[in-house]
Amino acid sequence: MKSLKLFSLVLFAILLSACASQPKSAYKPATNAGFGYKEIALANNLYRVEFKISGNAKRANDYALLRAADITTNEGFDWFQVLKRDSFTGPEEKFGARDIGSRQLVTRRCGLLTCRDEVQSLSGSTMDDMGKVEDTTAVLEIKLGKGVRPALDNTYDAYETSEKLRAQYSLK
Repeated sequence: MKSLKLFSLVLFAILLSACASQPKSAYKPATNAGFGYKEIALANNLYRVEFKISGNAKRANDYALLRAADITTNEGFDWFQVLKRDSFTGPEEKFGARDIGSRQLVTRRCGLLTCRDEVQSLSGSTMDDMGKVEDTTAVLEIKLGKGVRPALDNTYDAYETSEKLRAQYSLK
C-alpha cells in the first residue's frame, strides 16, 4: 500500500513537472507573463499586433503575421498591409532566478519537499552563460483592406498567409 502511494506521488510529480515545462511560445492569446499575441485597434482598419515568444525571432515574426491575417479575416477584410514592423529581443531570467548586485546570481531550485539556492559568480560570465533566455517581441502596425490587393510593398493576402503559416507550423 505504501509503495502504491509513493508511486502515485512520483507519477503526480512527473506529470506536474511535464505541464510546467511546456513551451511558452505557442500561438495563443498573451498570458500574464506576456507570451503569445495581443492586439489593439487604432482605428476601424488599423491595428497594432504584438507577439512575444521565448527564443525564436523568426517564429515571433511569423506568428505576428498569422495574427494579422486572423484579425483581417475576422473583421471581414481580404488583405492587410504592414505599415510598421519592429522586433525587440532581450534576456529574461528563468523562473526563480534573481540578480544580487553585480557579483552573483542566486537561483532557487525547489523539489517536492525542499528548496535549495545555487549561487553563481558573475565575474567573467555573460548573461547567456548564467541561464538567461532571449525573448523576442514582434510588433506590427497593419492596415486592413477589401477587394483586390494593391501592388504595394508589404501587402499580404490574409487567407493565403494564414493557410501557409498554419501549415508551416502545424497549427489548426
